[in-house]
Amino acid sequence: GLVFGVKTGLFSLFGLLFRSLAVNNMIESINLSKFFIIITQKSDLIVSYINETLKSGATVAECKGAFTNENRAIVFSVLHTPQAIRLRQYIKEVDSNAFVVISNTSDIIGRKFREML
Repeated sequence: GLVFGVKTGLFSLFGLLFRSLAVNNMIESINLSKFFIIITQKSDLIVSYINETLKSGATVAECKGAFTNENRAIVFSVLHTPQAIRLRQYIKEVDSNAFVVISNTSDIIGRKFREML
């Protein structure tokens, strides 16, 4: 800015900021995964599909519905996008009453993802 003028300095700063944001978004999209929270009465079928067909893992926790007082299971799993598409379709076929939350995430540490720092 001091050498080439204020206008050139501001454009350079804006370009640098834009480039760093673009690179950051590109790196994050490469590491993008889907985090599933599935509340279901058919957790055995869903976990079996995740383990055997998708070759991935899941965690299951027992829970009780606050509104219905019915026992259910919560299945947690993190999958890559192609696996997530297949799991979503499978859940639709097996348990249309399941409550499913799917969230984008890119900072996963653990088995099959990134090593612990």
